[in-house]
Amino acid sequence: MDRLIRIGAALVVVLSMGCRERAQAVQGEAELKDVVHHMMPMVAQTTGLRFKREPLVLRRTRDQVRDYLIHKIDEDMPPAELAGLQSALRLFGLIPDTLQLRPTMINVLTEQIAGYYDPDSNALYIPADIEPYQLRIVVSHELVHALQDQYVKLDSIITQRHANDRRSAAQAVLEGQATLAQIPVLMPEQRPDTLPLGWFWQQRAAMAAQQAQMKQFAHAPLWVREGLIFPYLGGADFNVWFRHKYVNRSVLDSMPTRLGCCFSSCWAMKSKRRLSRRDGMGTATRCAVRKAMRSSGTAFGTTARPPLVLRGDCSARGRNDGRTVGRPDALR
Repeated sequence: MDRLIRIGAALVVVLSMGCRERAQAVQGEAELKDVVHHMMPMVAQTTGLRFKREPLVLRRTRDQVRDYLIHKIDEDMPPAELAGLQSALRLFGLIPDTLQLRPTMINVLTEQIAGYYDPDSNALYIPADIEPYQLRIVVSHELVHALQDQYVKLDSIITQRHANDRRSAAQAVLEGQATLAQIPVLMPEQRPDTLPLGWFWQQRAAMAAQQAQMKQFAHAPLWVREGLIFPYLGGADFNVWFRHKYVNRSVLDSMPTRLGCCFSSCWAMKSKRRLSRRDGMGTATRCAVRKAMRSSGTAFGTTARPPLVLRGDCSARGRNDGRTVGRPDALR
């Protein structure tokens, strides 16, 4: 138990100290490229996959990040579809009748994004206002997404229309792999594979508390907040289960390589149920996991977004002073 508490602190607090000590001031895109080049071998080692090419890395202002989000949301969800989704969420009581979904999602994601990978340009984009010690956290996560894109067609998964369940399952698998893989990159002494099944999901409250320090996230409906957190923690638990069951195999081997492949959250949910039972979780916990998976499918299965890094996630792993750093690096 003491060991688990220490590891938990590594993700929520200690990782902050480790990253702060190891971080160096990075100014300009030249130094940024050096950080990416230095981390690539470590990411390749922890994932068991080699890079076929080096991704680009570019800085973006917060306004440019917002413009990118608006473009992606509007591209994936025309006004008629957005209006239908908003009406459905209101009828189900998932959002207040007065809440406007589009500006809410734009504001929350703009606040939360600490970096993202764009498959169309094969580039990592890092906001210019990210602090130096947070940079290693963001780059390590987004590099995993860049590597994933070299083995599965991320753009095909992201742009699937009317396939919310399929996209949500893929998002959790991919975000979970990136979350799991970046831990030994940032802290080589840690071995996340040794964590008990279901451990990441149990850190949900700590991560939510970190993100709650951010104004837009704190005022967002529960549906939005849960949907942001689930892919990283629930997906990480699934990846731990996969590594235990399929030793020396990559989870990407089971991912679809084309749009028509059969792939849904049922695949992940069945594994989560096995995971829950083996970890001794009760019925209430298993129901909460399924509910969160369904919520994630509704919330983020409806809009295509790039693999992202959320500020709150960076904050939970990278500092303990109450501030958060958002990261949208998930696939919708």
